[in-house]
Amino acid sequence: MNDAYNNTLVSYAQANGLDYYNMCEKKLYDSIGAALPKENLIGHENIWGAVKMS
Repeated sequence: MNDAYNNTLVSYAQANGLDYYNMCEKKLYDSIGAALPKENLIGHENIWGAVKMS
């Protein structure tokens, strides 16, 4: 996911009254103490990041 694609999804969700959650945001990983690079803070989660985020 890059910023342009994320911004497109945000705009679409707002225009259509939908909730949109980007679970790959760095602030979410920071809030749970994810370890770099094992849990892949930037970009799509790997298996360890997905387990921790869950």
